[in-house]
Amino acid sequence: MANKKCLIRQPAGLGDIFFLQKAADEVHKRGYDIIWPVIDNFLYITEYIRTPYITFYSEEEDFPFKQLYNTNSSVIVENEDVLYIPFQHADRSYPAALIMDSKYNFINLDYSNWQNYFNFRRDRRREDILYSNVLELRDGEEYVLVNKNFGSPPNSKKVTNINVKENMKIVEMDFYGLENVFDWCKVIENAKLIYTVDTSICYMMEKLNLSAENINLYCRFKKEHREHNYLNNILVKTKYSLLEAIY
Repeated sequence: MANKKCLIRQPAGLGDIFFLQKAADEVHKRGYDIIWPVIDNFLYITEYIRTPYITFYSEEEDFPFKQLYNTNSSVIVENEDVLYIPFQHADRSYPAALIMDSKYNFINLDYSNWQNYFNFRRDRRREDILYSNVLELRDGEEYVLVNKNFGSPPNSKKVTNINVKENMKIVEMDFYGLENVFDWCKVIENAKLIYTVDTSICYMMEKLNLSAENINLYCRFKKEHREHNYLNNILVKTKYSLLEAIY
């Protein structure tokens, strides 16, 4: 008998999508295959996250149960046809919780060891093109990687208060044309030092073999979230120093 269908609403927030792979696995264990619409700018993840029970769609295309999705409901809906989980709006049900905690509270699941469920393939050819041809880095070369970008397009933002004073080459993370975030894996792995806003690459770092021993991490959430340090239980493998909030 075919599995039932679960429609997930979390179309953006690339780090959120990475973080929720454990939640998707739990839903699948309950007998559901996953329908997961994402914004067009993130549709490239279909080439990297190839979990058999997850089918990613563009939000713009016609996907199953789109009418329910378009209601933008913030409550879980379960009927004989579909289970609808709007993780994107989980904070409405748990306003006192930190935003990433609220997503797992939504389905009464502990997110510990979420990293074990976030798996992606790497395109070494594309990584090498970015590393060697675009950035002109050489194997063994020491450099500082700086990422000032955060947020999902078309509402991406760039901070200005990350100032690096290091006596080595500085590589600033940006998108020069065809690159997507996965193309930066080799650059991230081989950086001697990393300065970054807390964003999706922090979740990727949990799966990479970093040369940098400590990450200089700038919190982008408001002050009270920084004080609670919402990343404290999310980033386990990655060692980091939490710096001042950017707003």
